[in-house]
Amino acid sequence: MNGPEDEGDLPWPRPDPGDGDETADAEPGSVPPEEPEDHRLERRARRQALVRRRRRVLALVGGALLLVVLGFVLWYELESHALGPPGKQVVVTVKPGESTSS
Repeated sequence: MNGPEDEGDLPWPRPDPGDGDETADAEPGSVPPEEPEDHRLERRARRQALVRRRRRVLALVGGALLLVVLGFVLWYELESHALGPPGKQVVVTVKPGESTSS
């Protein structure tokens, strides 16, 4: 009742030692059996597709961010340096006691 040795405490049956568990018989430090070539090629193709998709998403996000930054810079330049020739020079005189914030 105290440990996993009691099979009655487990909600599932304990597996038999030789029940399809190839890694249980393997020696420590031994190399696992080779995968068939087609499985390796399928995994490589899936991984390459995933990498391409990640690169595409990253490029789209980077491009969108670049467009936002360029749009802000263009807006700032147009607001600070308006198009067209400079306007006529005007002298504004403020007399003592007049408000300057109107």
